[in-house]
Amino acid sequence: MELFGSAAAAAMDETRQWVADAKADGWELEPTYGDSEPIERAVKGRREGFVFMATMRPAIQDDPRPWMKGVKDSMTLNVWGPDGMALSIPRPYSFERLRIATRKCNYCEREDVDVKRVGFAGRVCAACDAEVRKRVEYPGWTN
Repeated sequence: MELFGSAAAAAMDETRQWVADAKADGWELEPTYGDSEPIERAVKGRREGFVFMATMRPAIQDDPRPWMKGVKDSMTLNVWGPDGMALSIPRPYSFERLRIATRKCNYCEREDVDVKRVGFAGRVCAACDAEVRKRVEYPGWTN
């Protein structure tokens, strides 16, 4: 999920809380970009093969750098399972819901189904596979 502007500002506190709850639940956190951006703005978490990345970047008011003029709040949160495929993100945070999401189709949202990879990291069930694969893996989709 990626949001900008007022939608991002509204979601930023929720994402910060999600990250804080994950940390309290035993996730190991590290800055996404080393020393170039603080962990409060870009964080990566790992636990039992699961990985999340979050950015929580409020706009910087009166930034002297010309390329920063007009930059709005932005927020992202992405989670991948141990199999490297994207997961539906439970709100509020729940590690149990993340475990359940490893057997959830990201398209029809059915749970407790066998899933396979579609596209780069999509998670699809057998019922959705053919239709989704046509939409996602069109000729040249990897270019």
